[in-house]
Amino acid sequence: MYAALYFTDVDGNPFALRSARSVEAWQFPGGNVEHGDVTPFDTAIRECQEEICLEFQGIPRLLLTHFLAPRPGWPCAKVGLCGFPVRARPRDLSRYLIPGGW
Repeated sequence: MYAALYFTDVDGNPFALRSARSVEAWQFPGGNVEHGDVTPFDTAIRECQEEICLEFQGIPRLLLTHFLAPRPGWPCAKVGLCGFPVRARPRDLSRYLIPGGW
């Protein structure tokens, strides 16, 4: 199981990270549930702090669930939970944006 948070800027534009494994894949800040995470929301908060140094304080709300079927190289199914909404200030996201666009 994994968990993530869906971030937007103050204008409502989504914020995603380019995957380290595939430059064509984009993903929301988050990761796999680890020992010690009490809830999937705890996982999402911990992963956001680890990956992008953003702290979320708020009421957990579920946006979506995501099911990944078994496939070559990953023999078991995986379920993901994504929390929503998280609105970040421009100064919080500016260090992750590519200047001048893509």
